[in-house]
Amino acid sequence: MRFCIKQRCSPLGCGLRVALGLAWVLHIAPVLAAENPVADGSVGPPGRLRIVEAQVGSVPSDLKALLRFPVEHWSETRMGLLAVGGLILLDKPLTKAWQDHVQTTLDGFRLPRSPLNALGVHNIGVEDGWLLTGIGATYLVGVFTDDPKAQETGILAVKAAAYSVLVSQLVLKSLIGRDRPVDSLSTQVSGGGMTTNPFDFGHLHAPHLGSGGTSSALPSYHCTLFFSVATVYSRAHDDALWPYGLAAIGLASNIRGHHHWVSDMTAGALIGTAIGRVVTRNHVDGQGKWAVSPYVDADSRGLQLSYRF
Repeated sequence: MRFCIKQRCSPLGCGLRVALGLAWVLHIAPVLAAENPVADGSVGPPGRLRIVEAQVGSVPSDLKALLRFPVEHWSETRMGLLAVGGLILLDKPLTKAWQDHVQTTLDGFRLPRSPLNALGVHNIGVEDGWLLTGIGATYLVGVFTDDPKAQETGILAVKAAAYSVLVSQLVLKSLIGRDRPVDSLSTQVSGGGMTTNPFDFGHLHAPHLGSGGTSSALPSYHCTLFFSVATVYSRAHDDALWPYGLAAIGLASNIRGHHHWVSDMTAGALIGTAIGRVVTRNHVDGQGKWAVSPYVDADSRGLQLSYRF
């Protein structure tokens, strides 16, 4: 039996540390994996190792779908580009209002230290720690309760987060090269490397995984990451309220540390939502997936490898 996700419808510190932390979650699976036939010889729910293998095998089709998303969903892509472009034209007054009202209101809000921080993992931010804790808890609950849906949701969230690093942090930020806004557009006071000009684009640079940095405003990696993971949970549980609500809490914490134009955050949210949709859609459709499944007949037992087109 496979679970199916129903179809409906700044930065977080060091991206490398996030990616490594998420990879650690997956590392548990092969250690704990087991495939146990039931008493009558038939095969029970998908084993943990098979779930991981199926999701790893779908990575090539995920990447292909991400590349093709703007073409296959051109109407939505065009609307998103027009919306972000319009916001860029209005970015200076909009971001000034955001800084003066929203950031000022939420300036003192900080999430408490995450369990990972409390365990001595000090090299990740608090928001990173809560994201990793939530994803890891989802997967481990699935392991210990033999719940394939929870296991697959956790792994899908890992993939969404990894693709967020790839698309937003490594590719788009490097190619767009937009400078971040000063801390206060009202007073125009800030540290170095920031600007009051919302049209300060074109500062191409080599990809880097570290947080912050100059010429790395668009899109917001923080928004991309949280919206991609929230979309996975929303589609897995057919509920948008609590996944996006938790994402909003994570985004609100340490809000002044993000240094983004309003259009940066909007673009990140749209890209993250698209990544979450690609990850869950490919999982549901089963297109281009390698799958490992038990093979049982009268004379032999084993595993069979299949690929679905």
